[in-house]
Amino acid sequence: MLGKSRLRWYAASGRDDSAGSDGCVLSATRFLRSASQARTRPRSRGDSWLRGALGEAASSAARSKTTYLSAHYRRIATRRGSKRALVAVSHTMLVIAWHLLHDQTTYRGLGPDYYQRRQDPDRQTRKLVHQLQQLGHQVTLTASP
Repeated sequence: MLGKSRLRWYAASGRDDSAGSDGCVLSATRFLRSASQARTRPRSRGDSWLRGALGEAASSAARSKTTYLSAHYRRIATRRGSKRALVAVSHTMLVIAWHLLHDQTTYRGLGPDYYQRRQDPDRQTRKLVHQLQQLGHQVTLTASP
C-alpha cells in the first residue's frame, strides 16, 4: 500500500504509468486521478463466468493422477492449501490456453513426473542424509547393484 506522500508524488509528477522510481509496479491496485487527487482502488476480479469455469476445470484436473496439472496442484496444496492451489492451477490453465491460441500449437503436457525429473538425485541424497544426521542417526550409504 502506498503512503500519502507517495500518492502525492504520483499525482504531482503527472506520470501515466504506475511504476515508481524504484522500478516496482503497482499490480494490486489501479490508479485514479481526478482534480489533482490520486487514489487507488482494487483491481476488478475479472469475468465471473470465466472464473467459475476455470475453477471447475482446475478441480477436475487436480483430481486426475497422470497430468502435470495434478502434480502442480499437489505441490502447491501441501504448502499453501487446497483453495490457493486451485487458483494457481486455474491460472496455469489460462496461461496454457493463451499460449495455445497465440502460438497456434497443440498441447504437450509436461507429465506427472515433471518435478521429480527436475531434481538432482545427488543433491536430494545429500539433503536426506543431512536430515537423518540432524536427527541423530548414523548414515552409511552403499551403492545398489
